Amino acid sequence: MLKTAGWHSVGISGELMGGSKSKCDRVNLAFEDLKVGDRWVSDRRIISLGEIKEFADLTGDYTPVHVDEEYALETPFRGIIAHGLLGLSLLAGLSTEAPKVETVALVDISGWRFRSPIYVGDEIHVVTEVASVADHGRRYGQVQWYRKLVNQRGEVVQDGMLTTIVKRRVTLSAKNRVIIEPAAVQVVPESHATIAKDSVIRSML
Repeated sequence: MLKTAGWHSVGISGELMGGSKSKCDRVNLAFEDLKVGDRWVSDRRIISLGEIKEFADLTGDYTPVHVDEEYALETPFRGIIAHGLLGLSLLAGLSTEAPKVETVALVDISGWRFRSPIYVGDEIHVVTEVASVADHGRRYGQVQWYRKLVNQRGEVVQDGMLTTIVKRRVTLSAKNRVIIEPAAVQVVPESHATIAKDSVIRSML
């Protein structure tokens, strides 16, 4: 089911239940709300030269193709391009609102691909799809997401898999604990690394 950033409430079955509201009014989704194949499209954002320069200042990455216009014009890109990790960072931000989820931790990024450059003035958005869900103790679930960053021409500039730990709405009892087997969807990249199980996350369960 396709969902957009403007929708604010989801029932237990994952069905949409309302219209647009402010970000602070939207209900965060719990693990139980997420079903394999659910999809969301984020708001759009235009990349500015100022943001690229600020990212260079923040990270210390002053690779000339990101900050030197004369140099960049002589490269195959024919102009300044955004840092790949700036694109990934913006994807992370845009996707926190579509969907808005009770996320506890990011535990893995796998098969991430930087397919095309991001230029000044490009308008990007994120498409997110639930690739698999699995039980992760009694209080949390593990969700693997396929996410792609798309520009105004419909080109996928970045994509890959991210895995997060998501809070349950209702804690499972040891007696009634249910295991949900991961079920990959067709869009999952070929690279499918084993999900990291950090000891800090395990200690929370």
